[in-house]
This record gives sequence, structure tokens and C-alpha cells, in this order.
Amino acid sequence: MLSGSSIHAILADYFKRVLEKGYCEIYVSHDVDSIVAASMIARMLSAHNSLGGVYPAPDILAGSSHEDSLLIGSRPPRHGSGLAIIRRKNGLSRVGEWGIYSTQGSIAQAVLETISHIYQVPRDLRSAAIAGHMAAHSRSLLFTVDDRVISSLGDIFGSDAIIIKEGLKIMGFGAGEPLEAILENTLDPYLPGISGNRGKASEISSLLKSQDDRDSLKAFSKAINDLLGTQLVYMGLKPIYRDDYPFVDPYELHLCILGHAAYGSPEVSAYISTGMPGLSKIAYNCIKIKRDIITYLSGILDRDKKVSTYSIKGKLVTIYPNIPSHIIWPVHKILGSISHYQGYAVYETTGGYVLPIESPMDLHSLRNFKISAGFVVIKDLQEIPEIAGVLIQ
Repeated sequence: MLSGSSIHAILADYFKRVLEKGYCEIYVSHDVDSIVAASMIARMLSAHNSLGGVYPAPDILAGSSHEDSLLIGSRPPRHGSGLAIIRRKNGLSRVGEWGIYSTQGSIAQAVLETISHIYQVPRDLRSAAIAGHMAAHSRSLLFTVDDRVISSLGDIFGSDAIIIKEGLKIMGFGAGEPLEAILENTLDPYLPGISGNRGKASEISSLLKSQDDRDSLKAFSKAINDLLGTQLVYMGLKPIYRDDYPFVDPYELHLCILGHAAYGSPEVSAYISTGMPGLSKIAYNCIKIKRDIITYLSGILDRDKKVSTYSIKGKLVTIYPNIPSHIIWPVHKILGSISHYQGYAVYETTGGYVLPIESPMDLHSLRNFKISAGFVVIKDLQEIPEIAGVLIQ
């Protein structure tokens, strides 16, 4: 695997070349890290009066890629050529005519550190990049991100982009909101029986004597975890956005980007690339998205909606019924964080069934399947073992 300095040198050469030509094609994967990385590149290209066509990563299978093609977050197909950057500990150097460069950190960090030498990335985009960076260090939600990652956020993205406090790793905590409202509204972590339940949130919040006292916070987190029967509330470093930002913290922005992913990664990255106008639009749309998430999860956990688990050719599959497409990704992350399913989670939509692709996509292996917004569209549930066999682990 190439070192970080090698990755930056190769990316720098790539951006220098496309700026000279005035155009590049960007193929962006569905994950939050890739989306925010693409948004920074698009903003940089726009500032230099260059054109950047942005497309979903699977579109590269049907097109004709060339040396100026940039694939973000997925392993490339075996035809065509270009540059791909992926998160992977043990990286490949090439696939066909594609150069592949792996980073153990986030793609957002690699892109920011590279383009900062040729463009001053605005604070609003650097703040957004923090959500992608943290997402790259978690398989579910951001409350699980290690304090060592959080402690370095200011150094990587700028001290003006984030505030770090010590407290509870709960969405909304640290911004001065009443604890009752924080517990009722949190989706990261999602607290079964408390999130979305104003009465229970009020009852639980009365157990905390002070939001500023470490011992009180430790006792409070233990009380909640004992009540839930699992550890979901942690003490530690908590990132908070500054007051003028449309989101309270990266936890909220991460979920809101996931809630927009069904509309397509290029569309979401385009929103973010505009800075405050696009981010404010995402925040406004997310008011309904968060309500829809709470409503759906309440139906699942209260067993008003029937969840079915099957073994299909040796693969354990849990099927969640009748879910709006725009909340599949955030719901999937939340269900994973509370260990609600084993094996593979499949979601029933108006068009059939979809299986979320958690790991970076291997576009060559998935070439025979229909991919949309990071989901494999399933025609027949019997296909699941075959699909599982080609997903990158």
C-alpha cells in the first residue's frame, strides 16, 4: 500500500492535470465519506472555472472511462482507465489500466489535505467533511467513533470547523439543549423506548443532576445502559458544530446525508458543494426524514410491523417490511447499532427488495446486478447468497 505522502502526490498530480484540461469525470460511491470528498472536489473545480461531471459510481460500468476519470470509494471494473481512491487496509496498486490508491483513514481527509495546496476549502465544507471522516471510522453510527479519531479533528479539518467537548456521545449533546429534548430526538445512538418517547425521555433526564459534572454524567450513562440492557451511551469526546452551522453536530449531519442518499450520491454532493445554501436545504428536508425514521423504528420495535428471518441457502436473512426508500440507509445503520438483525438485512420497498452494500463496492463483481443508491436491487430472495458472495468484506 502506498504511504499517505504518495497518495497525496498522486492526487495532486491528478488535480493539476484536470485543472489544466478544465474538465474531469467523478464517479462517487454512496457512502458519506465519498459524498463529502466529491463535494470538496466539485467546489474546487468550480472555483477554478473547470467542469466536473459527477455520476453514481455504478455508471462507470456502462460508460467509457479514461485517464481523467476519478472513482471515489469503489474498486473499479477491469475495463477503462483512471484513478480510484478507496478505504482499505491492504490495498491493490492496479486493476487493469486503473491506478488504485488506498487510505487507512478517510477519503475526505486525503482529498482535503491534497486540494488545500491549490484551493482554500471553505469552513462549511470542512465541517461537512468531518462527518465523512468519522463515518469512515465506524461501521454503524458515529457514537462508536474512538476518542483518538475525535481528538485529531481540529488538526485535520481546522479548529474553526469544530468544537470538541467532553460529555455524552449522544446526538445533540453539548450544544446547550435541555437533556429531555436531546434524549427524545437522538438517533445516534438510537435509544429503544426513549428516542421518540417524550414521556420516557423526560423521566430519564431527571436522573442527571448536571450536564457539566463528569461524575454525574458517568452515573447517568450507566443508569441508561442498565435500563436498556446494553451499552449505547458512552462518556468521551463529543464534537459540536459552531452555532451558525445548520446542524448541531456531525452525528446529525451524517444521518441527514444518509437520509438523502436515496436521491443519488451526485445530487447530495452537489448540494453540499454549494456550502451553506445546500447544507441548509438538507437540514430542512431532514426534519421530515428524522420523523419518518422514528415512526418506522417504533413500528418495528413495538412489533406493529412484521419482521421475518429466514435461512436462504445457509445465509441468515432478516426482511424489514414496507419502508420508504429515503430512510433505508439511516434505519439500516441504526438497526445495526442495536444488533437487531444477524446475517443480512433486506428491505422491502415499493419496487421489491434491496440489500444495502456496507463495504466498498467491487464494481466488476457486481456488474451483473442492478445497483441503485448503494443497494443491490433484488428480483428474487434466492439471489441473496450469490450477492453476498461478491461483496467486499
